[in-house]
Amino acid sequence: MSSLSDQAESDGPALGVILFIDQLKAHLFNGTLWPDFSVLPSSLRPTLTFHALSEGRPHQIGRYEVTAVGVHHTVEAAGYMISDGASSILYQGDSGPTTEIWRLANRTAKLDAIIVETSFPNRFGERAVRTGHLTPELLRAELAQLTVQASVYAQHMKPQYISEIVSELTALSEPPVLPLDQGKMYTFGAA
Repeated sequence: MSSLSDQAESDGPALGVILFIDQLKAHLFNGTLWPDFSVLPSSLRPTLTFHALSEGRPHQIGRYEVTAVGVHHTVEAAGYMISDGASSILYQGDSGPTTEIWRLANRTAKLDAIIVETSFPNRFGERAVRTGHLTPELLRAELAQLTVQASVYAQHMKPQYISEIVSELTALSEPPVLPLDQGKMYTFGAA
């Protein structure tokens, strides 16, 4: 965040559904915990701008079409379908079991990859559901809703459980779920 305050201009808007943006403004960029970068260095030239995405509606952001879909979590959260016209990826951050995002995936032509959270090992299934997260077993049930094929990648694994989660993900035979490696660059779609 310190580099954010050093920038003279915004690198682009922070995108999200309106309730999430409201939470960021109220609880993070509120002048108490962090400075309100939406008015610094001035309201005419802020370091950070926000752009609210209406859920379920495609938004053109540069060369990408982005569609936000609400997902199940303890606070406002969304997954995002991101398309460049040639291929699409589905990114689902914090989320427990949900349905609408999988309906969107099934309607998406050229879905190349799905990036989905898997926060807890199977032994914490009840906690995962209660807190709006997934385990490998819960992820298997989620993926059963898919009627399209795409590569599936797991992310947002709690550090103390990574080896256990990866072992349980390996047991998911269809479709295979690969853990994302922190720091590795991934390329999806046509090269």
